[in-house]
Amino acid sequence: MVQLLETTSWINVNHWASFALHSDRAYNLDNVYKLGLGDILQMDFSGNRSKTTP
Repeated sequence: MVQLLETTSWINVNHWASFALHSDRAYNLDNVYKLGLGDILQMDFSGNRSKTTP
């Protein structure tokens, strides 16, 4: 049995982020306090610009 490091719902998160940013459906904020209701926050804890686990 193969153990996944991430859930299937997060496997394509990098593709979704690229699509959203390049299609002008999303944008980067300079401050977390500018988030609105329903906004999605993605963070890069590792510093490698990937939204998934290494």
